[in-house]
Amino acid sequence: LEEFCPLIDGWCCQECGADLEPQRGVLQCRLCSGMTWCIRCAVELSEAGDAERELREAALAGARAKAELEARQRINAIAEREGWKRKVREMLARWPPPSRETIEDVLLIGAGRDDEEGSGSPTAGASRAAVQAWLEKELPREA
Repeated sequence: LEEFCPLIDGWCCQECGADLEPQRGVLQCRLCSGMTWCIRCAVELSEAGDAERELREAALAGARAKAELEARQRINAIAEREGWKRKVREMLARWPPPSRETIEDVLLIGAGRDDEEGSGSPTAGASRAAVQAWLEKELPREA
């Protein structure tokens, strides 16, 4: 491609079809029978345009991956709570029924997070809080 300035009206961009203004720089390919492109289209079709497309595609892929991860996390959280419900039903079917603390301990151990809140594990407190909140909703304490 070479820089080219059309001297008269009537030239148009091969890509977008826009009329090219006389006396303004555009790009022309002499090997392609003199086809011309406006600067914007030439950049989009060049390696610079490829790089911009790659950046947009990478950003979209990142956003898509983030959305998929968040969806999997929501599904896992729902599945975990459904598992808690099943375990509590099984435990309450026994006689004598277990204490609330026993139920909480079983749910925490089943979740793989049987650490005490003060153990320094960042997930232990969050899991304990999640189990306690769920128990308050599903199995409230008697007044």
